[in-house]
Amino acid sequence: MSAVDCLKTLAEGARPEAGLLHTARLEAFGVEAYGEEAIVESFRRAPFALSDTARIVEGLSHEGSGHIAIFDGDTVLFADLYGESIARIWHLGDGEPVERERGISVVFDPDLAQARGDVFIAASDHPALAPDAVERVKLAGRAIVCDGSKAYRTRAFAIRAFGSFDEGVALFAIYRLAGKAERTSGFAMAAARWTRDGLQIVRDRAGEIATSKHPWTPRIGE
Repeated sequence: MSAVDCLKTLAEGARPEAGLLHTARLEAFGVEAYGEEAIVESFRRAPFALSDTARIVEGLSHEGSGHIAIFDGDTVLFADLYGESIARIWHLGDGEPVERERGISVVFDPDLAQARGDVFIAASDHPALAPDAVERVKLAGRAIVCDGSKAYRTRAFAIRAFGSFDEGVALFAIYRLAGKAERTSGFAMAAARWTRDGLQIVRDRAGEIATSKHPWTPRIGE
């Protein structure tokens, strides 16, 4: 079973015969799931079918590893591959956030590093990205940041990127920090696919809602 067939089977809420590592990790609906059992159950709760017009983009990294992204309207499935097996999946799009397990959230602000710019990418971390496509990633990140609410300080971190100048894909972790007395702080995901004809962006709407449901209030320690 190919990685594409595995993702299609998972999307429909069924267990694939092969192609998914038992130690795989899924990020979807604002939460994370670890292991084959938990991942299959996550898709089973909200199954969907990928259309015949979905755009599939693949990129080979090194030593047999790689990535695959499926863009289907307002939904994206992005996966890290180890050979033909899937090691990690991101599911982006609309959906009802899953209630998080109880825990203690540690709030932090990456801007404390005083890093310049609203988009961060280390080109050396993306061996399947052509050098002339790095600027494409930066432009996509800026488009995502500028599309956000002005009430937030927003930065885009490219965590996966592959492709050429003509066509490629990037996956961003979008950090937003609200400046109000009661703040929301955290990451949501966004995916971008560029071609010579334009740019397609899909935001992790469910993840954004999940983040907004966990506000915090800054306090000065005594």
